[in-house]
Amino acid sequence: MKKYLIIFILLFSGIALVVFNRINLDIYKYYSVIIDFQLLGLIIILISILLTLRPKLRNPLFLRALLIFTILLISSELVLSYKSFQEINRVDFIKNYDNKNCNQLIERLEFDKTQNKFAYFAFGLSADFKGIKLKFKEKYNVDVIAIGQGCIGNSKNHCYNIALIDFLDSKKNNQ
Repeated sequence: MKKYLIIFILLFSGIALVVFNRINLDIYKYYSVIIDFQLLGLIIILISILLTLRPKLRNPLFLRALLIFTILLISSELVLSYKSFQEINRVDFIKNYDNKNCNQLIERLEFDKTQNKFAYFAFGLSADFKGIKLKFKEKYNVDVIAIGQGCIGNSKNHCYNIALIDFLDSKKNNQ
């Protein structure tokens, strides 16, 4: 009976994690497929538990395997939940730069200097975010959050990039 209780608790926490991940990662199709498979796994676990409630179908080895499978499934959902939190943090960070004019973005850069955390607006269809981060790390020894702007970049954001590069170049030359 203890195994049933553990499996049911894990099952319901798994359902909550699937819902949380579905809400936060639904825009990414490759995560949606993983979430669909996780949901299918939870349904299979639920059906298997209901079947093992019948005395003829109860097998301790099967229950152990079901418990292990449930733990593995919940672990994969926790990994996706970590991705969900990363996405939430990224969206919150980007909101600091949305709908601001050039002067407001320069003011934001002054704040970013105090935090030593900067944004960089990447323009183009296939911006190399990892390359941008690596370039800033190697050249200026700072971390940046690369924010994709798509093919049509916003010129207001470009003034932030220019001011950022000017600041980092002057900082590097003063060292």
